[in-house]
Amino acid sequence: MPPHEAPRDSWRWRFRARPGRIIDGDRFLAQLNLGFGAHIEHLIHITGIPAPAPHTTEGMEARTRVIQWFDRHRHDAGMLWPFRIEPFKDQLEPGRYVASVVCSEGHSLSEALGQQGAV
Repeated sequence: MPPHEAPRDSWRWRFRARPGRIIDGDRFLAQLNLGFGAHIEHLIHITGIPAPAPHTTEGMEARTRVIQWFDRHRHDAGMLWPFRIEPFKDQLEPGRYVASVVCSEGHSLSEALGQQGAV
């Protein structure tokens, strides 16, 4: 699969990515592969996951769950870009994007956090 792709029926893009710093339970810095050897670092808001304030106990636990998910879902240690990120325009906050995050085996970060009660 190319580093990014636009689905035929949509304007959305998908990027190969790897996580950088995990900020809290619903945001992290990601390195995105733009193709042609170009990469950027971008703040990713995880779709569907409104995390508690980061300085609270619940917020620290939510951040830990995100870190653990990334650690458990790096299935191929040799893969340089082990995750796929698909951005969407946020319907509640104009100018902001949220993104779904999926591992190389198709597991969704949003679904996993929702099942664990990260919201």
